[in-house]
Amino acid sequence: MARLHPIRPTRARTHGLRLRTQILLLQVAVITVSLAVGFGLVVHRSAGEVRAQFTQRAAAIAQTVASDADVRQAAAAESAARRA
Repeated sequence: MARLHPIRPTRARTHGLRLRTQILLLQVAVITVSLAVGFGLVVHRSAGEVRAQFTQRAAAIAQTVASDADVRQAAAAESAARRA
């Protein structure tokens, strides 16, 4: 009687990586992409809020300076001197 050898399962390999390695790399890639997108959204939103705050501050400073009578007189005098 012929001696039978046990059948060994063959591993299907994609580019020489084990399935568990492929799954781990996929998980790392998904987490990295998710973190990058989330970080980008936070930075984009924060930049818009900071820009809006600085715009409001600049407008408040301009209104405060424009409401000072001495500043208005000096600006009018400087404007008249440039025209002459």
